[in-house]
Amino acid sequence: GTATSANATITFLNMNNISSNLDSSKPFYIELGLLVDDNIYEYVPLGTFYVDKYEADDYKIKLECYDIMMKFEKNIAISTDNLSVRQLVTSIASSLGVEIEDISKWSQDIINKPTKNYTARELLGYCAGISCGNAIINKQGKVDLIKVNGDIQQTVSTDNWFSKKISDTFFKVRKLIVSTESKDKITIGSGTDDETITINNPLCNNNSANNMYNFLSMLSFNGFEAKFDGNPALEMGDIIKLTDNHNNVII
Repeated sequence: GTATSANATITFLNMNNISSNLDSSKPFYIELGLLVDDNIYEYVPLGTFYVDKYEADDYKIKLECYDIMMKFEKNIAISTDNLSVRQLVTSIASSLGVEIEDISKWSQDIINKPTKNYTARELLGYCAGISCGNAIINKQGKVDLIKVNGDIQQTVSTDNWFSKKISDTFFKVRKLIVSTESKDKITIGSGTDDETITINNPLCNNNSANNMYNFLSMLSFNGFEAKFDGNPALEMGDIIKLTDNHNNVII
């Protein structure tokens, strides 16, 4: 599990001394405008961002921006015992003034109370890992959990894709190794190195590791690469269904 951050680089004309009036503490919303017909534009939301740094001269200004995950780059100490993943995620998001898209997506497992301090972003990633997903800030500026068994967001037909390459190697998870703050690792299942996933998660315990393994062991796949005409509305982790000329379906 990870807690990923989106970034954007924007360059535009420096008119009316924009840089001197820039308040980097305030968020702003970015949309991508697409000309779809004569004088008809459609706007695709890209999300809420903060300015991390900017460069300006007499002609242009360049902004380096990151989404609300920037707020999570601060150390947080966990002082309460027997917290569940949902309770920890709720506590972190609330303390930073960030909404959660759907708390029911997150695991209800009780976490190990860590002895070290971690950033809110690290803790969010560990909680996402126990929940068998990845944490993102969605386009509405809320914390969301993306899982590999979610809903299909786009279907790509033969009219929209250009090439694909499917690996000959079939992969299935048969063994999970979890490193925690303890010297002893949690090992569940048995399999070769090619069938093993090794992770580091200080919040994990035997119960949560077993639940993770039960989910991961249901997954099997062949790696593949594909190129298609794209969609700027897609977010990281969105699931795409691709059908080739032989009616083979790739998810």
